[in-house]
Amino acid sequence: MNAKIWNEGPVDHEEEFLGEKIFIPRGEYIEMPRSKAIKFMGTFQPFRRDGHVSSQGIKKLRLEEDAEARAAKYDQPFKFAASDGSKFRTKEGLRQYEETLTVQTGVMKNGRTKKP
Repeated sequence: MNAKIWNEGPVDHEEEFLGEKIFIPRGEYIEMPRSKAIKFMGTFQPFRRDGHVSSQGIKKLRLEEDAEARAAKYDQPFKFAASDGSKFRTKEGLRQYEETLTVQTGVMKNGRTKKP
């Protein structure tokens, strides 16, 4: 199962990790296996005194994984239901799904719009 590592920093992130050069452009993400991503996020970059933002040792990265896929892998039961009846194993999966639903005001169930 893969996880996404997002670069939320002001500059591109470049780092050597386990003999491999990792490059994540600003505002973009890369995918890697979850176990490797967790190790990558846990490594420390030493401080350098050159005054550049990327040299401060702080990783402006965010790990994102699919909570529903992980729960399905471990065969967790469905616990949550969306407003349209779709079922989810995790609260995070439900939240992400409901954010994709759009609510149209003034539209009735038959598809016609209400008159003011």
